[in-house]
Amino acid sequence: MFIFLSKKMKAVYLDKDTKELAQRYDELSYSQLAHGIKMINLLGIKPADQVLDIGCGTGKLALHVSEIVGPRGRVIGIDPLVCRVEIAKKRAKANLLFEVGSSDDLYRFADNSFDCVYLNSVFHWIEKKEETLTEIKRILKKEGKLGLTTGDKNQNTPIRSIIENAVIKILGYKPEEGVFSPFSLGTQEIQSLIEKSGFSIDLFQVDEDSFYSDTAEQILEFFESSSFGNFLSQIPQEYKPHVVEEIKKELEKLRTPRGIERKHRIVTVICKKL
Repeated sequence: MFIFLSKKMKAVYLDKDTKELAQRYDELSYSQLAHGIKMINLLGIKPADQVLDIGCGTGKLALHVSEIVGPRGRVIGIDPLVCRVEIAKKRAKANLLFEVGSSDDLYRFADNSFDCVYLNSVFHWIEKKEETLTEIKRILKKEGKLGLTTGDKNQNTPIRSIIENAVIKILGYKPEEGVFSPFSLGTQEIQSLIEKSGFSIDLFQVDEDSFYSDTAEQILEFFESSSFGNFLSQIPQEYKPHVVEEIKKELEKLRTPRGIERKHRIVTVICKKL
């Protein structure tokens, strides 16, 4: 997922989330759930495993994992967005717990607590990546697994180009502070960072997936809800409706018999604590 985000917004973007955005994300995040299920299959999670989901969102993937670990296992999901955790808690059960928390809060967990930790469509939102990986390594058991999916900072998809070009066309310039996913990395940077953290990489793959939406509005709603209300946040408000209309017009050019195609390059990493 990518958004335009100003430098100023990096410190406060969580405040833009609402109950309505959280609910819409729960309805529209099927692409992220699909990426997550693929990652979970690759992780080889077993019955009775203790699992941590960092950035669990509304809890759909954690619910899936709870069915794998069974009654002797346990899944804990944490997310800094209160509205999303409220939805996730409706999915809680004996072996599935949700708490408000972020990658900065991992100190709450004891050393060697988990068989598996994963971050699905979350890593590009984390500013302190090295510290987070160090903490994950601490709370993982020996030979415990870490899985993550994230976007590629350097991907050049049709929708990315459409958004960039629409902003430039309406504003007449590209905002200097505008960036895609504020803390995203390219594939080489991701691999180097994980290797530097001391994990042994079992799998590192980059896939280009396509998902389809019935309308351009659905795509924009996904961007808005998955970015917690920060989509096009650096655009002066009087120009945003014009930018949105330009994006919608261009998205229609991506329509196929299955709907409007949304391509996305996803990086999947499976690694192990030695």
